[in-house]
Amino acid sequence: FGGYVSIEFKSVIAFFIIVLVLCFRPSGLFARHYVKKV
Repeated sequence: FGGYVSIEFKSVIAFFIIVLVLCFRPSGLFARHYVKKV
């Protein structure tokens, strides 16, 4: 897969995946950190 995709396109895909995760799970990535503080 990496051989057919350029580095720039890989970064775009990574950014798109991160945006999707943040959209569907607003506190999914850092929820545990906030819970520990509280």
